[in-house]
Amino acid sequence: MQFVVVVDPEASFCQKARDAVETSGGVRVEDVRLLADGSVLAELYHPDVVIVGPGVHVRDALEFGEAMAKAHPATAVVLITPEASTDVVPCESASGM
Repeated sequence: MQFVVVVDPEASFCQKARDAVETSGGVRVEDVRLLADGSVLAELYHPDVVIVGPGVHVRDALEFGEAMAKAHPATAVVLITPEASTDVVPCESASGM
């Protein structure tokens, strides 16, 4: 069974992400509102994927992704942003997101 963590301060985004991921079956999904809580879940359960939602500030999300890449290289981090930015794309690529 795969394990996915969704991080976003908005419960509505977390529920939409949960609904989308759970439709594939065989996936356990936990959602939290804070990046710090996402880090705790990553330490405890080593998720396959962490989805960072659009309600998380981009810079904080990128720092989180870099920390996850170092601490949990097997975990994929997906950053969902409300808009594309030329500042974000090089950082995402460099951090493996």
